Amino acid sequence: MLNDRIKLLRKEYLKLTQEEFASKIKISRANLGSIETKRINVTDRVISDICKEFNVNKDWILNGSEPIFIKPEKFSLDAFVKEHNMSDLELEIIKKYFELEPSVRKKLLGLFENPNTIDKSEKYSSEFGVDNNIDKEVESYRRELEYEKAAKMSGASQPLEDEKHA
Repeated sequence: MLNDRIKLLRKEYLKLTQEEFASKIKISRANLGSIETKRINVTDRVISDICKEFNVNKDWILNGSEPIFIKPEKFSLDAFVKEHNMSDLELEIIKKYFELEPSVRKKLLGLFENPNTIDKSEKYSSEFGVDNNIDKEVESYRRELEYEKAAKMSGASQPLEDEKHA
């Protein structure tokens, strides 16, 4: 039955709580619980949202016809990001990575494959053409970002004069 397949999908295939599953298809947990226990009927919108959010075969939801999941015909970075709950920053990092020259990407991959071989001083600087003052710049930028974050959280809008020049 339709309601049983929704519960099976959520629990056995997606391994999601009612809260997580309901949130992804924009219904309340209580509403999902009522669907799974057959107290209410499933709307076309809910079926459509389940299929869209989880790449589920609509024919499986409605009739139990395999396959359960539909594989997208081509890879979509946006779909991948959404599926893995990645942030906008993570998406931007991925996009910027692919804009790098292949030789730089190769060196970065080497760092990920062997992180213990990283020499943070001369080797890194010479391989990537990075100025030795980069650590100071990164630290300064980190402080600025932390201040902005704290200001947003406290409602402050302007940095203190002495912190601007720290």
